[in-house]
Amino acid sequence: NYVFHWPKFFDKELIYPPAFDSRVVAYPSSSHIRDYFSHRQADCHINNLYNTTFWALVKNGLTKQEAEKKLSGTLSAEKNEILFSSFGINYNNEREIFKKGTVVVKEGNAALKRSNLSKKSQMRVGKSSSGTKIRSQRLNVMHVE
Repeated sequence: NYVFHWPKFFDKELIYPPAFDSRVVAYPSSSHIRDYFSHRQADCHINNLYNTTFWALVKNGLTKQEAEKKLSGTLSAEKNEILFSSFGINYNNEREIFKKGTVVVKEGNAALKRSNLSKKSQMRVGKSSSGTKIRSQRLNVMHVE
């Protein structure tokens, strides 16, 4: 678990375990999945722009309540203007991982016959519920465009 290795990667002490927004979805076609990712990416962008602006305001003297009130009802263009004119932050230069989020996709390959694998491979992948076939799977981490 990466949490045990936190100090190797981060300078800040971990006060409590991090939590992540995640979902498991199954859709009938790739076009449905593409649409879903597109909507999630838009949500990520909207939330990150808000949070970037909110925390910049708080770091520069506003209370959380004041920052929330100042941002209430603002559009993206207005948040971008606050970031640039008040803090010199060009939101377009923020790293893509923060603006777009990360997608982890589990892709399954065609079923393989267990008997076609070497003994070493059979030990690594284990048996399927039927005992004769296994599915090869891999995780892809991507940033959706």
